[in-house]
Amino acid sequence: MEVSWNGPRVGQHERLSCLWCRGGARQLGVSPVKLELTGDPGGAFYINEYRDVLVPDTSNGGSVYAGNYTRDLEFDYNGTPITPRPPQGLSPGDPWPGPHVGIRYTLMAGGRDIRYELKSGRTIREHWLSDDVGRQQANELARRIATIKGNSGGRFYINEACEMFAPLGGAEGGVEYLYLGPLEDSAWFHAPDIDRGDD
Repeated sequence: MEVSWNGPRVGQHERLSCLWCRGGARQLGVSPVKLELTGDPGGAFYINEYRDVLVPDTSNGGSVYAGNYTRDLEFDYNGTPITPRPPQGLSPGDPWPGPHVGIRYTLMAGGRDIRYELKSGRTIREHWLSDDVGRQQANELARRIATIKGNSGGRFYINEACEMFAPLGGAEGGVEYLYLGPLEDSAWFHAPDIDRGDD
């Protein structure tokens, strides 16, 4: 299986259409799950911050676990690797060069807590960081993110390398991404309760 990614913007009205993954993609386990769900071996998948490979299930709005992938996906752009890790010297508050792929979370207005939503059929359940780790620890991380992103809150993403970034309105209606920093040892949500089989 080859893994491709629709790449970042390289100019005001131009973006890379497709980048191909370097090595290791066969171990993702996406194709068998996609075949079972849709009859087609290709399509979207995500890797969360716990390195779980998740395949969207359009029949119920949820995701199906396809395995665990411990390597970073690396994409080649004219000989330059693009990975989920920040380039050397990148600091929180700097533009995030990509990829812009991760699991979506929401910083609450005022920078006091963080939440995410899980959809199952017609039910949407909210999960709050303070429920998992307590108000004080949730507030510490939320304040750290708000210091960079701003107190108005909004969506941000965390990728498989536990790096956080957020979209900002860009020039000409485009979207730019801001690096929020690594999760590191900050208190975070409990890992999803997933049947990982024989991983």
